[in-house]
Amino acid sequence: MYRIQKIIQKVRTFCFHYKFLVKKMNKQAVLVIDDEKITRTLIELTLKHAGYKIGVAESANEGLAMFKNEHFDIVITDILMPDKMGLDLIPDLLDIKKVPIIAISGGRRKTFNSDFILDAAKDCGATVTLKKPVSPNILLATINKLFA
Repeated sequence: MYRIQKIIQKVRTFCFHYKFLVKKMNKQAVLVIDDEKITRTLIELTLKHAGYKIGVAESANEGLAMFKNEHFDIVITDILMPDKMGLDLIPDLLDIKKVPIIAISGGRRKTFNSDFILDAAKDCGATVTLKKPVSPNILLATINKLFA
């Protein structure tokens, strides 16, 4: 637990010093879908400190339900999740509303190569793909470009 608290403090410090990376601070809404708690938490903290409204889902099905019932301007989704693959989720989201989708994945050692998975996500409709772990500055710069 101590390690997570240290990481969270680093994210808070980063966001305090680098808010200028995000031009629009007018509360755009971002939906974060990831089954890994630490990834969800780090992305959530990074974006909250940068001024975004955040929705968080720990499964693809939960994220899809939130997306149907609430307004989101961008979706960040993991690809490899237990209930439904992000590769299946991305077209479902785009069928509901055309929004930019950032697909993230670290792959799974010995099973899936993250480059292969991220290329497949692009083919499914993801706007941008990023490898895990995603650094806060790259994430914020990517979102800033999508909102430009």
